[in-house]
Amino acid sequence: MKKAKRLIKKLGVDKVREIVDKAHHDAHYYVDAWTENFGGVHGFYTDKCIVGVHNQHTHYKLSELKGALANVN
Repeated sequence: MKKAKRLIKKLGVDKVREIVDKAHHDAHYYVDAWTENFGGVHGFYTDKCIVGVHNQHTHYKLSELKGALANVN
């Protein structure tokens, strides 16, 4: 949950709410990073985070983001 709170602090409540609302139903993670795979965009969704392959510091579980948003004052 700490990671989710850090992302909310970094991007703001409204942006994280937008991220959660726009997530595809098969997505489990939001990735706060640049990728050339989707035309050079920042921020994308994925269904997995493979330890040792992906950067765990940029992968945020959507369920944790939802929980953190529910606890925002």
